[in-house]
Amino acid sequence: MPRPIPPENLRLRVSGIADATEFGSSGFQSAADFRRALSGVGVHIPNVTRILEWGCGCGRILTELPVDLDKQELHGCDIDGEAIRWLQENYPRLRTVQSEGLPPLPYEDGYFDLILNHSVLTHLDEAYQDAWLTELGRILAPGGTLVLTVHGPFAHRRWLNALPQDDPYTRELERKSTQALETEGVYFHVDDVWAADFPSYYQSMFHAPWYVFEHWTRYFDILSYVPRGSLAHQDMILLRHKAAA
Repeated sequence: MPRPIPPENLRLRVSGIADATEFGSSGFQSAADFRRALSGVGVHIPNVTRILEWGCGCGRILTELPVDLDKQELHGCDIDGEAIRWLQENYPRLRTVQSEGLPPLPYEDGYFDLILNHSVLTHLDEAYQDAWLTELGRILAPGGTLVLTVHGPFAHRRWLNALPQDDPYTRELERKSTQALETEGVYFHVDDVWAADFPSYYQSMFHAPWYVFEHWTRYFDILSYVPRGSLAHQDMILLRHKAAA
């Protein structure tokens, strides 16, 4: 029996990919990226009891994870109610819920052994990020592993290169964003490009690697930082609950 495929509007909203085959391939690749990075720190998804994909959308990655639902719990949450309803109708064995733009999430303290995420902190400002780092720490089990992605140096340069070149606006954006990344470690670009499909707080965020090591270690221990580890574009960071120490 063929696997359910999300409708085109959901595919576009979660990935910008309209083609169903390409969408499926990207989900398979993202799941492989997670597996590869986790194996490097001794974590293997089939051995993990409770897993959450925070920001699962319509299941691009969630439905590709190598789990046995008779033995493991696979959860997903997202602010997109339409995407969650589609998952609930088409993948009823997955435990999916609609979440809000800010915490809390409807889970007990320390519930998950593994939390995965692709490309949410790439769109939230510092205040939202700190709120979510705190919340993810709350629901992560002692000794649990968290995987997050950010727009790092490669994504920042690629974004600038995609803008009109030899244009005063582009030159000013390059100056302003580069300076912010060098001095503050983050640059939040409000351009309303996501306004049609996402809330107003959901924009474009870039991180300097030094900021991640300096700031995120308030919440977690960093196990690994993988440049371009997610779809060869976003940087991937693997973290462990500080309670493990």
